[in-house]
Amino acid sequence: MVGQLAIIHQQKQDAQFHFTGHSLGGAYCTLTYGEFLRRQTEAPFSTFKFGDMYSVAAPRVCEQPFAAQVTVHTGPGKLAFRIVNKEDPVPTFPPRTEDQLVEYLFVHVDGGWHLLDASQERMATEQPPDGYPVPPKSIPSTIWDATDHRKRFVVLFGICAHPTVALH
Repeated sequence: MVGQLAIIHQQKQDAQFHFTGHSLGGAYCTLTYGEFLRRQTEAPFSTFKFGDMYSVAAPRVCEQPFAAQVTVHTGPGKLAFRIVNKEDPVPTFPPRTEDQLVEYLFVHVDGGWHLLDASQERMATEQPPDGYPVPPKSIPSTIWDATDHRKRFVVLFGICAHPTVALH
């Protein structure tokens, strides 16, 4: 991926790279964005201009230290957007059970945005309001609803399920 970005950068040196992904692609996009920001002072990353990250309907992907570093490195001129549909179970995975919280506290990077008809509201970091998003469903229920998960955002945003790096 770094090699491909270097080729694009040679062709468009003023281009800014934005990271996007839906579902599993959103998880990959979050991890890639965090790692690239962490290494932004190293060659060849230091020559790239990193922009925003747009993660749509992604599961939790990391523990708190990584999430905190992404927030620190996002810095001025960059924003991390996590977009979640209230009815979508995928962003509630892995489920946060009592046993899991002791050993593996997976969290989302940064807070999300609750998009309303006429306004937007910033969600608290990993402590969303009651009922948002929905509590995790059983694994069979989630698999059964996977088609619905994909449809919600493809219709709303016209996006694909693969992580991408967009130029601006």
